[in-house]
Order: sequence, then C-alpha cells, then structure tokens
Amino acid sequence: MKAYISGKITGLDRQVCENNFARAEKYLKDKGYEVVNPTRLCGPETPWAAAMKICIEALLKCDAIYLLQDWKDSKGAMLEFSIAESVNIQKLNYCLYNYNEIRDAFKSVNFRKTITNLIESKTNLRYPDSMHLQNDIELHIFNILNENEKVHINI
Repeated sequence: MKAYISGKITGLDRQVCENNFARAEKYLKDKGYEVVNPTRLCGPETPWAAAMKICIEALLKCDAIYLLQDWKDSKGAMLEFSIAESVNIQKLNYCLYNYNEIRDAFKSVNFRKTITNLIESKTNLRYPDSMHLQNDIELHIFNILNENEKVHINI
C-alpha cells in the first residue's frame, strides 16, 4: 500500500519540516508502506502553486493519506485532505497518544469523578446506571485525541 504524507510545510523552518516528514516516513516504512514524502518531491525554491500540482499528482497515485499533527494549520495539507476524501483515499491517523496511557488516565479517580459529576449534573442518571454513558464518553475522548473522528457529545 502506498501512503502520502500530508502536513504543514510553508512557514516552517525547512529542517524542522524535513524532520517531521522524515519521522513519519520512517514510521510508515516500518509499518510496511511505500511512502511518498512531499519534501522529497519539491525543493524549497519551488513556488507554492507548482509544488501543489506536483504533490496532488503524487497523492492521486496513493492508496492512503497520512496526516501529520499540524495538517490543519496548512492550506496545502487541507487541500490534499479534501482531494483525498473526495476520491476515497484512505485516511491514516497520526496517533499522538499511546492507548495504554490514555486508558490509565481514564481510570484515574479524578477523571472518572469529573465525568460522573458531569453526567449526573446533566441527566437523571446515577451510578451504576450512568456507566454506559461514561464508557461512551471515554471512547469518544480517546478518538478525539487520536483524531479518529470529530465528535459532538450531547448530554
């Protein structure tokens, strides 16, 4: 499977940018992907519009797009994401958090108490009846932290 890396380039120090993309490239290669790294497609002297044409052409030959954490701060990356979404290119997620670390944080007394108080203040549910809602909220928070989905929690 071929994956295209998308993230902020314009406005970043070139070395910082190349390091960000190189880390993602290594991560994806270690997972078995063939990787398209846009920092290797265009030099810093390439005008933005020309670079986007080159990058979009490369993106369209890929099976997946891998979004770096800063992708929403980039006009180009947002354009790449929009195109990828429009033509059903699979989205791979940049996972900042280790599942076990998040799970352990969710199990902390303060976190659970905060969620329980929130549920009880907004609903007529009391423990243990509120546990299913608490578990749903924890799952949604985990997904938000990992950018797996946009979630609006209505209580």
